[in-house]
Amino acid sequence: MLKIVLRTVLFIVIIFTISVIYLSTIGIKTSQFNGLIKNKLIELDPRLRIELEEVKLILDLSKKEIKASTNNTNLYLDNNLIELSKININIDLFSLFEKKNTIKNLEIHTIENSIKDVFSFLKSYRSNFSLILLEHGTQSGSIKAKIKVNFDVRDGNYPIYNASGQIKNAQFNLLKNQNANNINFNFNFTDKEYKFEDVSLEYKKIKLNSEEINITKENKNYIVEGNFKSKKKSINPKVLFDLFKINFDFLSEEEIKIETNNNFTFKINEKQKIKDLKIKSNLNFDKLVINYNSVVIKNYLKDYKNIVNLKDGIVDIDYSKNSIFIKGASKYSLDKDFDDLKFDILKNNNNFKFNTIFEINSSPLLLKAINYSKEKNDSSIIRVKGNYLKDNEINLDQILYSENNNSFEILKLKLNKNFKILDINKIVINYINQNKEINNFTIEKNKKNYVLLGKSMDSTELIDDLLKDKKNKRFFEKFENLNTRLDIKIDRVILDKKSYLENLNGQVEFNKNNIITMNLKSQFPNKDNFLFSVNSGNNNEKVTTLYSENAEPFVRRFKFIKGFEDGKIDFFSINKKNGVSVSKIKIFEFKVKEVPALATLLSLASLQGIADLMTGEGIRFDEFEMNFKNKDKLMTIDEIYAIGPAISLLMSGYVEKDELISLRGTLVPATTINKAIASIPLLGNILIGKKTGEGVFGVSFKIKGPPKDLKTTVNPVKTLTPRFITRTLEKIKKKIK
Repeated sequence: MLKIVLRTVLFIVIIFTISVIYLSTIGIKTSQFNGLIKNKLIELDPRLRIELEEVKLILDLSKKEIKASTNNTNLYLDNNLIELSKININIDLFSLFEKKNTIKNLEIHTIENSIKDVFSFLKSYRSNFSLILLEHGTQSGSIKAKIKVNFDVRDGNYPIYNASGQIKNAQFNLLKNQNANNINFNFNFTDKEYKFEDVSLEYKKIKLNSEEINITKENKNYIVEGNFKSKKKSINPKVLFDLFKINFDFLSEEEIKIETNNNFTFKINEKQKIKDLKIKSNLNFDKLVINYNSVVIKNYLKDYKNIVNLKDGIVDIDYSKNSIFIKGASKYSLDKDFDDLKFDILKNNNNFKFNTIFEINSSPLLLKAINYSKEKNDSSIIRVKGNYLKDNEINLDQILYSENNNSFEILKLKLNKNFKILDINKIVINYINQNKEINNFTIEKNKKNYVLLGKSMDSTELIDDLLKDKKNKRFFEKFENLNTRLDIKIDRVILDKKSYLENLNGQVEFNKNNIITMNLKSQFPNKDNFLFSVNSGNNNEKVTTLYSENAEPFVRRFKFIKGFEDGKIDFFSINKKNGVSVSKIKIFEFKVKEVPALATLLSLASLQGIADLMTGEGIRFDEFEMNFKNKDKLMTIDEIYAIGPAISLLMSGYVEKDELISLRGTLVPATTINKAIASIPLLGNILIGKKTGEGVFGVSFKIKGPPKDLKTTVNPVKTLTPRFITRTLEKIKKKIK
């Protein structure tokens, strides 16, 4: 009996063992679990429907579970088909004995399906923001995936899933309708982490690659971080700057070879809003063309033709929501040869900070305002550092130009949006100008006023403006509203190549960009005095006076007068509020050697003897007086009168600046004047005496035409005009007194 029992038990054990081995290795096919699988899918989503045939079962005693699998299955979500290659289900072994048939996990393998269909399935199983984002952003493409769902028995069948696979040829909407095309990558998704590996895509013809992009859940937000790279390829640079919301309209449409390396991170909240976007990019380019039309630049750089060529550039961009930091270095050229350029730009909200350094070696430089030039191939550097608020003020902490021993530096310059000066702290000047003169001085703010101190200053251009009535803007006219006092003390002021002043000192007061008062005094090396003043009178009239016991530096600058010697000058002018200036110039006790217009006049008048004086010792004059008015480009000459031992002149007319000169007058030798005055009863004997010289002779003349083509005509006269005699008597009476 015992043997029978033992044999029976042994048989059962063998059968059980064989069954276990068979079930564990080969398995069996059955449709018994079809209903279980279908019901479990319905639990996930009632819309799910699956077509199942036989299910293969394999026993796994080590994990205390039964593995069920089926191949080539169709899964439906409503009417959307997802083709599956395999479904694997792990069933808890002990639950079978309890007739609970608990599924531990579900694993679905798909063939290549539409991305949108698969994402819809995942979202329907467990809707979360990441899946919503992926579904809405995806436009096209295919996906092959493996989806695994774990059911934790201990936690009330709470599902935990993992999805992995590959996406091919997708199109995805990135930000604000910015599409990325030809997207390919591998992915691995879990509940709280999403990994994208071996990513490749095309953005506006730019091919980008990434080793890994990660999305992790943090509270209610998802943090996205990753990297994109591109190999050097020809692209339009505006594409990249558009992505960073940087407006560079002056960039050429010409494609350039560029290489990029971009690291990014951002958050996505539960409302599908992107927050805290940060991008760090490195750009390397071969060449870049900038089209920028600037009259200002042309005034300084002769070689500038509205095009700047850049090459071998490196640009680093650090972008966040409220700030952009751009750091770059490149070589640039205005013509053929290249110089170095470096720049830093920080945009924080609407505030921009910048620091730019660029060499100017290959191009000549001309600064007309200060009579400075730099030749081509002379090494120089410019640095501009500051900040500005959009549509508001521009603050320039430093503008520095340096070339050998020449330098200009402006510190703490504040401009308005129209580039008018609001404030300036200090100007430091040290250079040799085109006249080979040293300029060494500073202008520095002292509370509300300024102090000009210096060793040497070339004032040639300033005096030209004064004497020739040029309308060029003065430095202070560049201010928005200048109200201050300027104290001046300069050791040496150059007037021209031969003359200079010593110890110039004085004050200038400004009100609303206008000079209210100016008082300057100085001396020449021989102690001759120099005085200059500007005073505001009634009715907003401005009175300007200049007195110099040395007239040569001021008269020599008129090109039509050469060989001027000796003399004193007295200048007086009133600027009226209607824009008219009334002026008078007097010059005393001087002689001239070369005046082409006068030489022509003497020759036509057959006064060759007097004309010969101009090529010898010169023609001396006791006094010269000119009364004239200026308005706009018209100078009206009321009277020019000159009297001397040899000849005297009386003229009037007008000058249209750079267009037309029209003068008429009378020229009389000194003997004729003496004769005319001597003929006056009693007065002539007193003033002249009996010996008056020979003959009565004079000429009237006209000078007319453009400045470069003047025509002179003469007409001999025997009778002098009363005006001429009156003016002559006035001068003689003054001498007698």
